[in-house]
Amino acid sequence: QMKDMGSNHNHVKIAVPAMISTFLFPQLFNSYKSLYPDVELEMLETGSLQARKLVDANSVDLGVTILDGAVEDSYNVLPLVSTELVFCVSKNHPLSSCEKVTFKELADEHIILFKADSYQNIFIKRAFSEVGVTPNILLYSSQLYTIKEFLSYGNAGAFLYRQVAEMDDDLVCIPLDTPIMQDVVLFWSKNTNLYSDSENFIQFAKQFKLSN
Repeated sequence: QMKDMGSNHNHVKIAVPAMISTFLFPQLFNSYKSLYPDVELEMLETGSLQARKLVDANSVDLGVTILDGAVEDSYNVLPLVSTELVFCVSKNHPLSSCEKVTFKELADEHIILFKADSYQNIFIKRAFSEVGVTPNILLYSSQLYTIKEFLSYGNAGAFLYRQVAEMDDDLVCIPLDTPIMQDVVLFWSKNTNLYSDSENFIQFAKQFKLSN
């Protein structure tokens, strides 16, 4: 409490992956700000893996990432929402009528991936490797707008979270043959004393429900 008083903190800095920030954080931020208008929320868009490094370095108070064993073992975590990873194409793409797809069937497709600091990048490349396929990567990008623009030409596909893809009427979501469900979590260091505003944000997030 004395530390908070001395710094007049009123500030929470959170590292959030770009794709997750698109469907989750506008609602979460706006709901929080309506209740706590005096607290400044600063969101830093970055990859999931970079978010972990920023939390480790105390460069941010909190981070958001996809839950895996490393996160569960190394940090305090709070589940926020579950999501499904789907293969997305435009309505004029040859695969747009498919009900489902496998990684093997995508061997010859042009793929757009998020950049290397994304957990999704590592996960997708590992899934291709497990079926003996080297993906045909057309582009690496961390910008959803850029990815969707490339998809609109009908000659490439990208792996997106279902909630993100369904925000765009021009995209078709193709589930993977074996569905990939992932849990989005808020996480923070086990070794750092959080400011009261960060603690308050965590308590708020526990009660938060994402609207459809």
